[in-house]
Order: sequence, then C-alpha cells, then structure tokens
Amino acid sequence: MNQGSSRDRDAELYDTLIKILDKQLTQTQKCYIIMYYKERMTMREIAELKCVSPSTVSRTIKRANRKLETLKSAAGLIIGG
Repeated sequence: MNQGSSRDRDAELYDTLIKILDKQLTQTQKCYIIMYYKERMTMREIAELKCVSPSTVSRTIKRANRKLETLKSAAGLIIGG
C-alpha cells in the first residue's frame, strides 16, 4: 500500500468517525468534549461559560466518554472479526 492510499483511508476513517459522533453524542456533549479535550478548558471554565455547575459539566463529559467507549468496543468487535 502506498503512502497516498494510506492517507486516503485515514481521511475516510476520520470522516466516518465524525459522522458517527455527530449522530451518537448530543450537541451539549460534543460542545463540552471539544472544549475540554481540544481547547483544554477546565470543567470549571466550561461551567462558567455555559452557566451550569461544574458537576453538570463533569457528568456530561462522563456520559459522552461512556458512549464513545461503547462505540469503540463495538467497532473493535466488528473490525476484529
């Protein structure tokens, strides 16, 4: 397999992952996950920005992570055979 086709496959897998996440996570979960992991905001900062309690942010991120773990496990079963 050449370098170009490997990159094409990676891009295709990334697009597929984004579509799955878009359908599986709520808008709030996606928002908090992006702020927490990508933008490196603290839960307290997210809470202040969104006018919710830090525990609400924590619970929302934990629920999203559980969904992602479930999807990851299911994908492993499908890919692994």
